[in-house]
Amino acid sequence: MRIEGSRMQEALTDLESTWKSTMPNRPLDFFFLDDRLSDSYKSERKLSAVTIVFTFLTILVACLGLFGLTTFSVKRRIKEISERKALAIIIIQILNLLSKEFIYLIVIVVIATPITYLLLGAWINSFAYRISISLWPSMFAGIVTLIVSFATVFTMQ
Repeated sequence: MRIEGSRMQEALTDLESTWKSTMPNRPLDFFFLDDRLSDSYKSERKLSAVTIVFTFLTILVACLGLFGLTTFSVKRRIKEISERKALAIIIIQILNLLSKEFIYLIVIVVIATPITYLLLGAWINSFAYRISISLWPSMFAGIVTLIVSFATVFTMQ
C-alpha cells in the first residue's frame, strides 16, 4: 500500500482494523519499503566505512615505508651526494639521481590504476541497478597517489 506521510497513523489504524476483521487469528505483519531498502544496503555502508579506514591506514603505512626507504637511501649515499654537491652539480640532478630508485615503486601506481578501474566495474556489475563508471575517479586516485608519493620522497631529500 502507498500511504501519505501525513496520514500514516490513521492509515495504519485503518489497516489494522481491516486486517483483524478479515483474519482475526493472524497478527498483522507489515513493513515499510524504505526500511527494507535501507537494510539491503547496510552491508555496503559497512564495507564502505571499513574500506575508508583501511585505505587511510594503507596510505599512512605506505608513506611511512617510502619515507623510511628514502631516508635509508639518502643516508647510504650521503658521501656520493656530498661529492656531487662539491663538484657543483645542480640539486635537480641530485634529486633525479636519488629518485630513480623510487620511480619504479611509483610506476606500480600507474599499473594499478587500470586494474582498479576493471575491478570496480566488475563490482558495480554485481548490482541489480548499475551505473556506468568513467575512468576519471581511478585516474584521480592515481594522480593523488603519485603526488603523495613524490611529496613523501622529496620531503626527505
